[in-house]
Amino acid sequence: MKKKIIFIILIFCIISFGIIFKLNISKENTKWTLTQYGENQMPQMMCFTIEGNNNGLVIIDGGYEDSKKQVNTILSVAEKHNNTIDAWIITHLDSDHSGVFLNIYKNHPEITIKKVYTTNVPTIDKAKEKAPWEEEWKQFEEFCSLNLDNLTYLYENDKIEDIIGLKLNVLWAYSDWVYENCSNLLNNGSLVFKLYGNEESMLFCADTQDKKIETKLMENHKEDLKSNYLQVGHHGNNNFSQEFYKTVSPKVAFFAAPEDLVNNVFNVSWFTAGTIKQWLENDGVTVYLYNTTPNYITIL
Repeated sequence: MKKKIIFIILIFCIISFGIIFKLNISKENTKWTLTQYGENQMPQMMCFTIEGNNNGLVIIDGGYEDSKKQVNTILSVAEKHNNTIDAWIITHLDSDHSGVFLNIYKNHPEITIKKVYTTNVPTIDKAKEKAPWEEEWKQFEEFCSLNLDNLTYLYENDKIEDIIGLKLNVLWAYSDWVYENCSNLLNNGSLVFKLYGNEESMLFCADTQDKKIETKLMENHKEDLKSNYLQVGHHGNNNFSQEFYKTVSPKVAFFAAPEDLVNNVFNVSWFTAGTIKQWLENDGVTVYLYNTTPNYITIL
């Protein structure tokens, strides 16, 4: 009788372990839905979400702090994930990239943000020195005053092995080199990073724009640039060469920009987005702008 009871308990344990193991396996993501959000009107901003097919939510940038539409979009997506954001990646602290994070962090305590990643920004004095034409520093100063205990600064060559199942490699970030060689430290110190799924990858160029950065990326990371999907740097304007985009060779490219910016309706001399869009389309790349948002892809 005693042996029979032990046998029954053993069988029960094996079955229970199998169920638990199966449940754990089912929670692993095998593909990820990336969504681009944006408003098809000037000015530009940037907002992406990434959702695992079984669990997890990542936000990349977000948009302006006072954009009710963008704030409500992120709140709505987070609600589907039990008001939990696994990682919020802020490519740099310009207001059109960091503002929504600040709004939600200050005004929505119901939202849990597990990890925050950004570039190791310089002091505001250095930033102002290199971009004296800039007038909006509020979001930069406010973010730097938060003292977030879940914040990780990222540097070139950093690797994160698991963000809801994706791998992240940093190809560029702020450094002393940026201060010594570039203007506009926030843009040119933006995070350039690559996300890897099981079979596919996506390259984010944030707001990098200086041709010197393109040279560095081609020298130090050329073998890493080729990607299935691409976020075109600096909303497409004053940006990299055709050679760079041929090296990346994406099948889909996202411009974080409205149509008027890409079409240069205001005839601004350094607006190159239309030219880059044409380069990409000539190579058979599918191009997404804000006129069709939300724009979706599945990363395998």
